[in-house]
Amino acid sequence: MSYSEKVVYFIQMNLSETVFYFNEDMKKHTTFQTGGNADLLVEPGTIPELQKLINYISKENIPYMIIGQGSNIIVSDKGLRQVVIKIGKRLSRCTIENEKLEAEAGALLADVAKEAQENSLSGLEFASGIPGSIGGGVFMNAGAYGGEIKDVLQEILVLTAGGELLIRKISELELGYRTSMMQTNGDIVLRAEHCKAPWYKGKYRGI
Repeated sequence: MSYSEKVVYFIQMNLSETVFYFNEDMKKHTTFQTGGNADLLVEPGTIPELQKLINYISKENIPYMIIGQGSNIIVSDKGLRQVVIKIGKRLSRCTIENEKLEAEAGALLADVAKEAQENSLSGLEFASGIPGSIGGGVFMNAGAYGGEIKDVLQEILVLTAGGELLIRKISELELGYRTSMMQTNGDIVLRAEHCKAPWYKGKYRGI
């Protein structure tokens, strides 16, 4: 049984909210629309299922990579001989409660900025034109027009390299110009929690 078949069998037996695609064309998953096919592309539908999948793949020493909306990657025309785990639309829930916004890693930055606008929360105006996801935005501390993710982020939920779910405060993340701790420690960003407007609620400044 190939590694792809082993992963698919595990998904079918254990992960009802996760979908998979054999020999998937990566052009469909990158903004540059380049690259060959991935042996297997998987899209988890919930955070617990993503955790189970990563832990299984790691235990079995199966090669894998994580992608978001594919806005900052280039895939070789030779394709990818590994499992590609996409944190995308299936993990893009966004909620606002008590003037605090929480968004899963697959949510588009532009969509989250719009959600904030519709709920009179300021601070995310800069993100409206960034072509990427919350997860990727936190990973690289995305920014534009004088604003950065670190200006509005309070804490995140991550899956650690050891397979555990952990809340990390912004003070732990070492956010700098297009850098973060997650680029070196193996954490996978799952959700931006309390990513909110730190200044005021009221009239939203026009984008």
